[in-house]
Amino acid sequence: MDCQLPIADCQLGSKRSPVTAPFAVLSRRATAWCGLSQLHKSAIGNWQLAIGVTLLAMGCTAPRRTLTAPADPAVLDDAAFLHYLASVPTVTVGEGGRGVLLLLGPTTDWPSVEEQTAKLREAGALKDDWGLKPDDTLDKGTLSYMLTAILQTPPSVNEKLATITGLGDRRYALKNCIDLGLLPYGLPHEAVTGGELLTALRKAETMALRNPVR
Repeated sequence: MDCQLPIADCQLGSKRSPVTAPFAVLSRRATAWCGLSQLHKSAIGNWQLAIGVTLLAMGCTAPRRTLTAPADPAVLDDAAFLHYLASVPTVTVGEGGRGVLLLLGPTTDWPSVEEQTAKLREAGALKDDWGLKPDDTLDKGTLSYMLTAILQTPPSVNEKLATITGLGDRRYALKNCIDLGLLPYGLPHEAVTGGELLTALRKAETMALRNPVR
């Protein structure tokens, strides 16, 4: 009995049947597609490599941001100096002393660091016993002592005792400045930020206008 289905005539070595012909064509197309696919993958890989090398080269040759060192604060006028203070995370003893002396007059009255230091000692705002250098970091206790000396604030009982004994003078000065609202709560050894110094100078200036420094 002859098979009525076309697939039944599909035998190896036989003439091409309606079933074998489409599969042969598909087989050839699949082989060709696999070849094209390999070429496509190879091309993609080459493009990826080229793009990677290009990005790497761009990263090596791209212009870099250069940071310029800030100007020496010693050569700045008073207005520029105050702007400078707003940008620094901590303040030095020399910078703090110059800022406090602005309560007495312009920096042109004491243009050098040595003259500013001498003026602070003359006003009783800086002690030789502390052994501080202009480049040392300014702490809140030292700043408080400078402010109370320049503003000539009424000393507390503890400050009077500290003047006699020499113990805790900056700690009690800080407590006095906190009570007066010149500085926020803190510890005497904590570093003074530029923002804290500016705020303290602004409040001290208001206090000095109410009670002029002699």
